[in-house]
Amino acid sequence: MLRRLPFAVALGALVALPALPAKADPVADFYRGKVVTIIVASNAGGSHSLYSQFLSNTIERMMPGNPTFIIQNEGGAGGTRAANYLYNRSPRDGTHIGIMLSDMPMAYRLKLTGVKYEPKEFHYLGGATKAQSVISVYKSAGVSTLAEARTKEIVLGSSGKGSQTYTIPAAVNAIMGTKFKIITGYPGMGAVDQALENKEIHGRAGVWASLRQNKGHLLDQMVHLGVADLEPIADLPGVPLITSMVADPKDRRVLEFIFGSGILGRAWVAPPGVPADRLKALRDTFWKALNDPETIKAARERNLEWDPVSWDMLQKAATAVVDTDDDIVNRARTIMGVDDGKS
Repeated sequence: MLRRLPFAVALGALVALPALPAKADPVADFYRGKVVTIIVASNAGGSHSLYSQFLSNTIERMMPGNPTFIIQNEGGAGGTRAANYLYNRSPRDGTHIGIMLSDMPMAYRLKLTGVKYEPKEFHYLGGATKAQSVISVYKSAGVSTLAEARTKEIVLGSSGKGSQTYTIPAAVNAIMGTKFKIITGYPGMGAVDQALENKEIHGRAGVWASLRQNKGHLLDQMVHLGVADLEPIADLPGVPLITSMVADPKDRRVLEFIFGSGILGRAWVAPPGVPADRLKALRDTFWKALNDPETIKAARERNLEWDPVSWDMLQKAATAVVDTDDDIVNRARTIMGVDDGKS
């Protein structure tokens, strides 16, 4: 017959048991005391740097092990320099991530010179918002519509042929007959915007939110010729979609291919090969930080566009660009002058 131990004896026996060790967290252990570098596809002062710096403090607080996040600017070559660096040179252990230009998968698909990465192998972590682009010029340039831009040379600045600062006006020149003269070589959007401020150029093709954020004091002097996106820009209700002005369905499909990467415009990625548990921690942390109420409030106070995009939506969007039908891509290469393999 079983005997019941007195309650005090049983309690004493439990107290005497050795304490169980704390459950190990290999991700936190790895990141504790580490520095995580964010490779930014622009020079300091651009919107990619601004968004990364803004979000870093929240990520540091939420990431297992609380590593320190720092910015490393790798502007130039229309974003190709940064993408090549993250893919080929950075460690693949979770200590290096990046924020690329939205055109990164498209530059690969167009086979632009200098591309040395495979877009499908990058791991998207999350995005702050979708970036919608527009062609904007000074009123003093003497044109107010794309039709008028067919009759007069308009000088636009560009960070390189892998960037929408080049691909948008080059495609519009080829399909609509505009006379945009594209000056390449600016090391990032910040440099393009500074050239705009200095009136070295008439205008720029690029993300509307960054123009409003960084050069808002110039907007009264500017006119917007067309939206280079698949949807209208809510802040610019009178500005037409460029695709709506193109009658040929094949040409319109080419423009949709070139303009359709806006969802990738404020997205962070990890290089291939990051261990699965660290990748999951990065994705979970980014999503939590992007949707943190205090972060959203602070972003809106700073006039930052904020509408989080999940990593899986970003991954699907990048894959869709890479998997675009060959006939559309080849037509895009031809009209943009890269059909012969030169760029």
